[in-house]
Amino acid sequence: MKIFRWRSLLVTAACLLLLIFGTVSADAATVKNGSQGVSTAQVVMRKKAGVKGAKVTTIKKGRAVQVRKKLKNGWYYVYFNGYLGYVPPERIQPIETARKNYGINVQRTGAKMNMRVAPSNTAKSHGVLPDGAYVTVVGASGNYHKVTYMGKVGYLLKGYFRSNIKVKTLRTTLKFRTAPRTTAAVVSGCPTIPAGSKVNCFVLTNGWWHVKYNSRIGYIADGYFTSNSSSQDTTASGTKKTTANLRLRSSADTSSDNNILTVIPKGSTVTLVAELNSGWDRVKYGGYTGYVSADYLS
Repeated sequence: MKIFRWRSLLVTAACLLLLIFGTVSADAATVKNGSQGVSTAQVVMRKKAGVKGAKVTTIKKGRAVQVRKKLKNGWYYVYFNGYLGYVPPERIQPIETARKNYGINVQRTGAKMNMRVAPSNTAKSHGVLPDGAYVTVVGASGNYHKVTYMGKVGYLLKGYFRSNIKVKTLRTTLKFRTAPRTTAAVVSGCPTIPAGSKVNCFVLTNGWWHVKYNSRIGYIADGYFTSNSSSQDTTASGTKKTTANLRLRSSADTSSDNNILTVIPKGSTVTLVAELNSGWDRVKYGGYTGYVSADYLS
């Protein structure tokens, strides 16, 4: 009788362990080599791929790391804040997974940006972040987001993330200015922008938009666009597959979950409607038409 009870207990325990680890495995998603992932909990970076490896540094929750390689044992070889080392896969997740499952506010820059040590344009700079860099938003101060990037904490001006970009079309040819005034010099190599051109608009201040056109940054006065629509559509066709579970949204914006239409399972086929300059795609799926991150379509 005692042997039977012990066997029952062992079977129950084994089932519970299988359920727990099976759930973790199913929730985990692989970060591709050469791309960025996010730490979903504090994790120790080690010199060797295993828990017995010596400590290199500690990566706090919500920090972006660059995955150099995934090993056969599942561990990632990563770069973070000047360090190279190994971290376990369950602690590093793709950007979209970190947003959806862990509530981590990861955003992508829409232009080269100066990251300041304080929320002021006269504060010392940590350096210039590249266009398309992933940062984790951890707070706000006035016109600035408080962010982390590769282990450093700093401040970025609001309005310059890809999710905030408004794409507008010029109705007339205009001079492209280096400052928000009509007497300012024109942008080197791009003195004018032709009528009908689409520009990425970041922030409107005192009647001038700070914009990006053909990788150049400058200013255009408001009122010279065909409309004030924030439409970012560029017609596209064909199908793609999702590489992760993706939230289909009614607008290209992750600041709220009120615009979620449905969740598209990993491996699903979606129909392209438009490709957006801001890093989103407009797609059709399951009777819905909405927006998903282009980073997780292949």
